Amino acid sequence: MSRVRPKTDRNDTGLGDNAALPEGGGEAVALGAALQVGFDYMPDEHRGVNFHVKKLFLKPDSDVTVDGAKLTGKAALDPWLIGAGVTTASDNETRMR
Repeated sequence: MSRVRPKTDRNDTGLGDNAALPEGGGEAVALGAALQVGFDYMPDEHRGVNFHVKKLFLKPDSDVTVDGAKLTGKAALDPWLIGAGVTTASDNETRMR
């Protein structure tokens, strides 16, 4: 069994229905794509580390009214997300797998 497990993924992501907006706000939904690549490294069955990089592609349109004036726009929300972590498992968790 390999100790390094590569991860690749493509999924859909989106923004929508923000409860923090005033009544009537946050009704629309913006959809986009996300790419992910990363790996898990487990030196033994109790410990491990993981690393991943994600790229989001979101371009939501916005229509708002401010003091009676209607404003429209488009935002480019294309961040890179980088994550790393440490995994630990107790003897009981390992036996349950």
